[in-house]
Amino acid sequence: MLFDTVVESSLHAHRRPRAGWRRAAWCLGILLAPLAVISCATAGGDPPPAAPAPPAATVTVSAPATDVATGGTVQFSANVVNASNPAVTWEVNSIPSGNLTVGTISPEGLYQGPTSPPNPPKVTVTAVLAAEAAISGSAPITVVADGPLSFGVFSWRNDTMLSGVNSLETILTPANINNSAKTVFGKLSACPVDGEVYAQPLYAENVSLAAAGLHNVVFVATENDSVFAFDADASPCQMIWQTSFLNSATGVTTVPACLTTAGACTDGGMSNTWEQTTSLLKSASPARR
Repeated sequence: MLFDTVVESSLHAHRRPRAGWRRAAWCLGILLAPLAVISCATAGGDPPPAAPAPPAATVTVSAPATDVATGGTVQFSANVVNASNPAVTWEVNSIPSGNLTVGTISPEGLYQGPTSPPNPPKVTVTAVLAAEAAISGSAPITVVADGPLSFGVFSWRNDTMLSGVNSLETILTPANINNSAKTVFGKLSACPVDGEVYAQPLYAENVSLAAAGLHNVVFVATENDSVFAFDADASPCQMIWQTSFLNSATGVTTVPACLTTAGACTDGGMSNTWEQTTSLLKSASPARR
């Protein structure tokens, strides 16, 4: 009987581990089941979101002027964004390269006005993306008849009588030059130059500039023998061009400081615009030579 008890106890002792392994396997299955469900859901669920579409290509057209004289030129620029090939073709009023009626434009975007203003005088210059013709940008330009300079300050003190009077003034009057709270008369902007300015600044209206169209221009000569052309309507200041008459190779220099008239200790250069008026306006307006 003692043997039976020992055997029975021994058998029970060997069965307990087997039951423990079953319980452990059952618990492990419970723990792993969610992972299997997640794995199956991932494998058979919705696909990952598609990558966002690349931004659309755009073309923007700009020019340094809104008006051009007949026969004058304006350089247009095309800014192409988000295109693998930025090449463009040019049109005027939807005509590739334009024609003699509306004006022509080169592959580089240089527009030339016709010999007479079209009807209507405002034309549209368009840059078309070469790789995708549906994408384009455009800007207008107005062609005006070229003619002699009719208004401006062409000499010292305004006219040949040295009167200093602007008989064509239409805005300034003694009544509105009063610095009241409503009307302030004074300096609008300033333009940097490379020397003292003693010469009379000159002003010309509707000057035709090569590749830049029509501008109202102020010409300034300095004691450093430089001449500047500024856009008269731009604020802040916008320089159109600058040229210098100095040439050290041929001995052309300014008069050294303090060797000029007593009391003027600055380099001496252009102090008179009387003789320069005609040549300055001609050099500024190639279309009118």
